[in-house]
Amino acid sequence: MPHARPIYFQAETGAAAPVQQTPDQAAAVDGRGAFAPARVNVTSERVLRVLGYPAGRQIRPAILNAAESMAEVANRVGTPEVRYRRLAIERIDDDGTLRLAGGVQFRSQAFNAHLAGAGDVVLFVLTLGKGLDLVSANLNAAGNLMEAVMLESAAWMAIEHATKDFARFLVAQVADEELALTRRMAPGYGFHIGGQRLEWPLEQQAELFAALGPGPLPVQVLESGAMTPKMSRSGLWGLRRRDA
Repeated sequence: MPHARPIYFQAETGAAAPVQQTPDQAAAVDGRGAFAPARVNVTSERVLRVLGYPAGRQIRPAILNAAESMAEVANRVGTPEVRYRRLAIERIDDDGTLRLAGGVQFRSQAFNAHLAGAGDVVLFVLTLGKGLDLVSANLNAAGNLMEAVMLESAAWMAIEHATKDFARFLVAQVADEELALTRRMAPGYGFHIGGQRLEWPLEQQAELFAALGPGPLPVQVLESGAMTPKMSRSGLWGLRRRDA
């Protein structure tokens, strides 16, 4: 699948950016866009290493077969896709309120440190699709718990790969602006800063999804803040000058 490319990767500041459409990408309007990460080839060896089976050690054939099967399922069934939106930062208040263009707001004291010097953010949601959730549910229902654990491990490897692929894509898109990405942040995570653990509350997940709209997304947020499909990830990066 060819990588999607945005048209003008320009932050929304109140006025819509001019767009030109390319064959593999719907026009990116108001900083919104879509990206298709490259499919990853998760191997059974990687699955086994993550689960604590050391390299070079003899492993029972049943375990090897299960790892090979679940790695193949993750590679075949997972369909990674991303929706994102770039927004200008208006300011970050002393209480950690991040104020973005269009009235979008989030709050975490961690923003003051990790977004220092950033002029824009890129909000995103990434998923491997519904298929892996269905396979996982069937495995658990049938009592195939070892396979279910292996599939989940393989799927999270694919999520990590897709996230890195998307980050590389963003780096390339902002290279001409001499911008770099900050560390990735996400609702529901804590960040150790100055001897303190500062949270970005999971309850703000809904606000992040709202900011990515309008229109349907490949992921839904539940009332709890969790996402469905399960094999999904959300968050943001800041964009700041490379020398900042």
